Amino acid sequence: MPRRNKSPRIIKSIPQQPAKQKTRYTNEHDARRAADYQMRHHLDLVLRVYQSPTDGGWYLTSSPDTSR
Repeated sequence: MPRRNKSPRIIKSIPQQPAKQKTRYTNEHDARRAADYQMRHHLDLVLRVYQSPTDGGWYLTSSPDTSR
């Protein structure tokens, strides 16, 4: 009786793109200007500016404001 090959299959994975880093703005004015610029070019995009409590930098987000 012949022996069966029990070696594991080799599954090739698809290489993934590296994660995009958030852009940190030093002040609120620069962050708002960047948000306005992006919303002008992408009409269906709504961005909000927030300050990070950990590093004090200003960032953009498209998620709704849940702090109210």
